[in-house]
Amino acid sequence: MSNYGHYNHQYYGTREKKHPKSFKITGISNYEDAKIIDYDTILEMEYEPNNPYDSSAIKIKVKDKMVGYVPNNPPNIKKMCFENINEKLKVINIKGNPRGVRVLFQSL
Repeated sequence: MSNYGHYNHQYYGTREKKHPKSFKITGISNYEDAKIIDYDTILEMEYEPNNPYDSSAIKIKVKDKMVGYVPNNPPNIKKMCFENINEKLKVINIKGNPRGVRVLFQSL
């Protein structure tokens, strides 16, 4: 414990340091199925060209259940995801309420 009464472990269950190619799933709080995400959950990406708000949208799914989207910013993340659309994502951080989930390509 620190001098201020805080524990010295990393907060919010962080498992890995923030990787430059990691990103937070956008819109995750809008999907009830996102509650099933845990550190062992493997996520899939799917291009969604018919999305009415973003024709370059990439949705993120768990077992065919929608849980959010790849963020638009920074733009390099969306481009990288589009180029590696068939690669699975792993969870590296889950944060509080509203829930935030940071992911990284499984191969990294």
